[in-house]
Amino acid sequence: MLNFYVYILKCCDGSYYTGHTDNIEKRLSEHVAGSIKCYTSNKLPVKLVFMENFSSRYEALCAERKIKKWTKKKKEILITKGWKAMEGINAKLRKTYNKTHSTRPTSLRLRRAPSRLRQGFDAQAGRTE
Repeated sequence: MLNFYVYILKCCDGSYYTGHTDNIEKRLSEHVAGSIKCYTSNKLPVKLVFMENFSSRYEALCAERKIKKWTKKKKEILITKGWKAMEGINAKLRKTYNKTHSTRPTSLRLRRAPSRLRQGFDAQAGRTE
């Protein structure tokens, strides 16, 4: 039975690269040598900071896609503390964010368009207020 891996590399600029493979030694040597033209090829040297074994390619791919969507901070928690620490982490990160950002940035506030703009839109759509 083949093993599949999800791995995270730390690049020289401090960013993280997440990937999956069925041959971890080969893939790491390709990244280190810069022989694969991808994100890491111009961010050498890279260092393996996390690796997890999965029983199927599908599971590894799902984990990779999930991790790629995470913030740098969330990836660092996974790297230092493992999957167990990830339970409930979204709530903790939100709580931390809310403490440091007492009000939402203006760009995130939902506002209703001014009535002069709504009237023009409604007229185009054949609606009346």
